[in-house]
Amino acid sequence: MHKSNFLRNFARFLRNYNMTDDEKLIDDLLSSSLAETPTETFEVLALRNRVVFPGTLMPIILGRERSKQMVEEAYEKGQKIVVLSQKEASVENPQPDDLYRIGVIATISHIIPEPDNKKVVILQAEERVEVVKYTSLSPYLRVEIKRIPEKELSAKSNSELSSIVRSMLKTAKLLAKEMDVNDVPSFINNPGNNTRAINFCCSSFQGETSSMQLLLEESDMVVRAILINNLLNDFYAQQHVQKEIKEKTNELINKGQRDFYLQQELRAIQKELGTDQIEENNQLYLKACKKKWDNDHLMRFQEELDKLKRMDSHSPEYAIQRNYLDNLLALPWGEMTKDNTS
Repeated sequence: MHKSNFLRNFARFLRNYNMTDDEKLIDDLLSSSLAETPTETFEVLALRNRVVFPGTLMPIILGRERSKQMVEEAYEKGQKIVVLSQKEASVENPQPDDLYRIGVIATISHIIPEPDNKKVVILQAEERVEVVKYTSLSPYLRVEIKRIPEKELSAKSNSELSSIVRSMLKTAKLLAKEMDVNDVPSFINNPGNNTRAINFCCSSFQGETSSMQLLLEESDMVVRAILINNLLNDFYAQQHVQKEIKEKTNELINKGQRDFYLQQELRAIQKELGTDQIEENNQLYLKACKKKWDNDHLMRFQEELDKLKRMDSHSPEYAIQRNYLDNLLALPWGEMTKDNTS
């Protein structure tokens, strides 16, 4: 089952499980009154790979000319806009069927020019809205919307929500530490407003667009909190495992690099101190010991070897002496073969 389908079914189960009969009655009344909510019309800003949540301040990079022109005109006129997420990020010129019908209404706080002819727009998201219909497709998408009021929670639901939010913020702090994020907002330690904390975590997490859209569409704040808490826990577990793997990999790489540098330093020291030459001299002596020489011959070889040790390895005499010793070792001392004269 796709993750977004699982979340949808899980959310439906949680809503039915958590709501009392009175709350279900209130929910039905709200649903019926929602149809009577007055409508308004606004221009649409379509976003790729991002879902904006109510009550959050969100920087958005604009690259499409159509989006930049629409936002600049709305900013100059002091008009609000509706922010909707695309179903598929690959669509360059989204049409109504390419956009979700639930989004947010937002105020344009600032527009900041960026290199490469891009602009960063700072949006202050206000509340959720639902598209009733599209009133224009050119030059910009324009929609008629109705606002979606937040449901009031009972004392029991508020208590349950506070408990979930505490767990959610604890996970958020662990996740921030795991990802080496230093600028964690202060309200994570003292949230005060549960709804703001939930929407901030939803906005900061930004998983798959379809999953985040389901969170935005979820009207029950307790269910939304449970869903984002589960997503944060899953993501924290993944990040923790990835960090452990990365640390172990770096440790192995660092050990290999350290061993390599030590070997290079050791070779340099050996070259500087003539350790390689000592090893070669030892090998010459071991070969001499294997020869069938008497003690006098072995002692004479040792004297010649000592003479070699006292010489500078870069001098011509060293090469002559070394060649002399190599010839002595190459001669078949005491080694005979039987002649075949037949």
